[in-house]
Amino acid sequence: MPTYSNISLERLESTHIDLQTLFKYVIKHFDCSILSGVRTTEEQQELYSQGRTKPGYIVTYKDGINTKSKHQLGLAVYVYIYAVG
Repeated sequence: MPTYSNISLERLESTHIDLQTLFKYVIKHFDCSILSGVRTTEEQQELYSQGRTKPGYIVTYKDGINTKSKHQLGLAVYVYIYAVG
């Protein structure tokens, strides 16, 4: 059975308890890693600047101050699921 690495567990523990419960169930059935958990305001602002004041595609419409991202609230994670086979 797959297990999370220490860094994935750290990232997961920064999120809402419901997400923790969900992803502790997910790991029993799918090998995956938690790529990010809670974002700071600074991290959110950095992503918001992408495609606006910095090169790249726009990846978020939440500026981190006037409009908060679910990542800032601990209600979202980025997950990488390893392919089977």
